[in-house]
Amino acid sequence: MRVKDVIIGEFYRVRNNDFAWAQAVEIIPPKTGVNNTNSTLVKCNWVTSKKDKFGLIKYFKVSSLVKEKE
Repeated sequence: MRVKDVIIGEFYRVRNNDFAWAQAVEIIPPKTGVNNTNSTLVKCNWVTSKKDKFGLIKYFKVSSLVKEKE
């Protein structure tokens, strides 16, 4: 996936992980704020169901997010 394909508020899967969802909250450019890496990160709300209102905050590389097959 590319940075321009990520939509804030949408749910995505993480590569090789089929039991949880990552809801995009914020896109963080390289070397800014909490991102001290050379790649763009996506701040995500990590939930087990799309209906959940509570989840963990995790940071993923854009390349590790994938759209769910419909």
